[in-house]
Amino acid sequence: MSPAPIHKGFTLIEMLMALAVLSIVLAIGYGSLSNLLQQQLKLTANHQQITDLRLMTQLISTDFAFANRRSIRNEYGNRLVAFSGNLAGLSLSTSGRRMMPGLRQSRLHYIEYEFENNSLSRYVSDQLDGFRKAEQSLSIHLRDIDDLKWQFLSATGVWENSWPAAAEYSNEGLPVAVKLQMTVPRLGFIEQLFLIP
Repeated sequence: MSPAPIHKGFTLIEMLMALAVLSIVLAIGYGSLSNLLQQQLKLTANHQQITDLRLMTQLISTDFAFANRRSIRNEYGNRLVAFSGNLAGLSLSTSGRRMMPGLRQSRLHYIEYEFENNSLSRYVSDQLDGFRKAEQSLSIHLRDIDDLKWQFLSATGVWENSWPAAAEYSNEGLPVAVKLQMTVPRLGFIEQLFLIP
């Protein structure tokens, strides 16, 4: 009688061991991939916030470079000073508007920066006298700010928490410089100094 043929293959225990090893390797790979994707999302969010922050600071710097002393009147006829601010926001008249050739328009803008609900917003109005708050257009919105504070440097070298300072109100002078301090969760504490010509 010839011996029974020997079948080569995997036993059930070997198959279960292979599946167990494969599942461990896949779990480790999934965890690494998940961490990599989370890091990528954080980097993208950080990059976007840095881009928005850079754009906002460029706009603030440009606005301050073209700040002027022209006071305005709101929709109720109340006179507002050309430059005013407190710890949470500021407003100013600027003359830096670019004009299209052949158009007869004012170069002036009225600009407001407001800090509300952990966001810094920049609003622009083309109409200085009789402007309505509801008609202002939102030009940029910087989100996720834990804390924000403006300070204003007077001609006497004193940092004020509001502008116009009492001594400056009579001549409606502009501050010499403006300091912006922010705490951003992903980026930490940021301080920027803007000179006003």
